[in-house]
Amino acid sequence: MGGPGSGRGTQCKKLVERLPGFVHLSMGDVIRSEVAQKGSAEDKWHLVGDLVQKGEMAPQEVTGELLESAMKNNQDAIAFLIEGYPRDVKQLDQFNQNVGGLSLAILLDCDDYYMQKRLLDRGHLSGRVDDNLSAITNRISFYKNHTLPVVKHIEQQGKLLVIPGDRDIEEIQYDLTSLFNTMLSKPEPENASTATNEEPEIRPKPIDESQTQVAVEEVVLEPSVAMPTGLGDNGNPGYTAQLDKTQDAGKESTDALKQCKVIFVLGGPGSGKGTQCEKIVEKFGYTHLSSGDLLRAEVQSGSDRGKKLVEIMEKGELVSLDTVLELIREAMLKEAATSKGFLIDGYPRELEQGIRFENELTPCQFVLYFEVSEDVMKQRLLKRGETSGRVDDNEETIAKRLKTFNDCTQPVIEHYASNDQVKKISSSGTVEETWQLVEQVLNDS
Repeated sequence: MGGPGSGRGTQCKKLVERLPGFVHLSMGDVIRSEVAQKGSAEDKWHLVGDLVQKGEMAPQEVTGELLESAMKNNQDAIAFLIEGYPRDVKQLDQFNQNVGGLSLAILLDCDDYYMQKRLLDRGHLSGRVDDNLSAITNRISFYKNHTLPVVKHIEQQGKLLVIPGDRDIEEIQYDLTSLFNTMLSKPEPENASTATNEEPEIRPKPIDESQTQVAVEEVVLEPSVAMPTGLGDNGNPGYTAQLDKTQDAGKESTDALKQCKVIFVLGGPGSGKGTQCEKIVEKFGYTHLSSGDLLRAEVQSGSDRGKKLVEIMEKGELVSLDTVLELIREAMLKEAATSKGFLIDGYPRELEQGIRFENELTPCQFVLYFEVSEDVMKQRLLKRGETSGRVDDNEETIAKRLKTFNDCTQPVIEHYASNDQVKKISSSGTVEETWQLVEQVLNDS
């Protein structure tokens, strides 16, 4: 178990090297191999290849047939490490009906940031069609939205073990080795702090044929889940509670936000978008949300999350996309019942933010982009700085902010423009001149 980029494939390969008779089946590799062989000749596999490239799930009948075929081709296996399957409840039901024999599910719990970074780094070298930002975001989103019920079911059966995955490869492998030593009735290796340079050895004993599969399912969960010390008949109640909370939150956001009208509002510093947002709220009844304002409000609230944000900011680190997205989701849920729509101001600042928002919350109707020359924005900010007292309204900082905007946000504009979702507003004129253009766009939408 583990999201894309959690390292589960690497760990499975290392385990089979040290477990004679164990067979590693990566559902992703099996599908990609089949697509490579038949994708250009058969329409079905060409379609499957397109789904994989987008980070979407291959049809259930395809994955089930391929998995069963791969297992039949390894009939002498003592046990199977099945990676990347099942990805939803239907696949789990199919596995139980046609194969059965699940002994244990191991979750490599890894933060989204690290998974995405690993996959993007791998994509530069691997050439894999699904190691692109859009596909990666879709894959992570899919696990969060569809696979949690699978994990919950397995956990309630007492067959789920969680291992922190944001660590060195060898540290994780040591934990897995210790686990299998225990399962195979071999004394655990020395404590990691006193271990010798020799790797722990695993010598499997004969296993009853009715329990010859050890499945490694593919899921993504929120981090900071402690690794259980043992497996019980009733599972880990604390982990079940977390699954319930995460799953309920996801359902709530889907039900309450899927009908909401959302407009992303973008423009460089000094473009006047903030002023125009205020006028949209007054005239059209939209709710104006700014990610920066939400972060500042959370810090000022003194909540546990706010205190963690302070620590992150004091270290000069970036607030994670997960945290920003969660703050926006919570703010939208509070207003969803009465709001006529949402203006998400200054968001997304990078393409991944937009993709994550639309996958996990709701699609945006369009991007309202306030277009103005850098010279005009610079002059406006310098003029404001004469009276505002804002420390970032100086020439050097303004130049950096403009560069950041161009480097990060222009790709976002280009992405949505390619889908005909950008409404450009020339905001070089006065506030009222710009408002006439904005009003016309909103009236026509």
